[in-house]
Amino acid sequence: MTPRTTPAPSRLAPPVVEIRGTIARDLPEYTRDKVLAALDHGVRPTGPARVRIVRHDDPARERPVVASAHVDLAGVRLHVHVVGATPREAVDLLVDRLRRRVGDVHARRQPRHDGPAGARAPEPVVDRHDVVQAVPTSVADAVAVMDARDEAFHLFVERTTGRRAVVYRCGPAGHRLALEDGSAPPAAERAGITVSPVPARAASPEEAVEHLRLGGWPFLFFRDRAGGRARVVHLDDRGRAVLVDVEADGPRTAS
Repeated sequence: MTPRTTPAPSRLAPPVVEIRGTIARDLPEYTRDKVLAALDHGVRPTGPARVRIVRHDDPARERPVVASAHVDLAGVRLHVHVVGATPREAVDLLVDRLRRRVGDVHARRQPRHDGPAGARAPEPVVDRHDVVQAVPTSVADAVAVMDARDEAFHLFVERTTGRRAVVYRCGPAGHRLALEDGSAPPAAERAGITVSPVPARAASPEEAVEHLRLGGWPFLFFRDRAGGRARVVHLDDRGRAVLVDVEADGPRTAS
């Protein structure tokens, strides 16, 4: 009989795994092992990763499982989410995208030599930059992710148009959708959700933060003047300005 090999203990704190819905008992351990393997290299995370797996008991949903992970890589916060047909499929997709996203951060983390030695950089207007890695998704799945994570808004790439979009809680239907150019996806993709016809305003991140603070809004969806990318700024529970980007992972149906 071949002896069983015990894996070496990880240097990292085990992820905090939250389970909701009808899910097998061994999934939390499976998830912890997979996430640790994806994170146990390069820059060590600040604190444990947090993973949430939610299974919706709706037989009409083809992909009823929403999985998300949150990890702080020494100041760079990563948020990765996926939807899957089964809990294990969702975890495997989540870990695969998390591993690639962590690798991208490690590759870009190089020493910088901007300005003369001893020069003090100005205080940043944006206090934190969060990057979400996700495949283009449907409006319904974006709403499911937002509800599962109990968010005020959710930034994503809409799968039929390939454009950045945001869903949030508003209006008589309870949810509202805005695309970066003010367009709308097909009616079947947005059933029961109101759509804003207003394009995202053009602004720099600094201007967006100023508008956000002056308006007292929970978030601001805007198009960056420099690169044309649609982004979101919001304030965290300590009043710090947070810039949020979404990176599309996978092919789009439109450009």
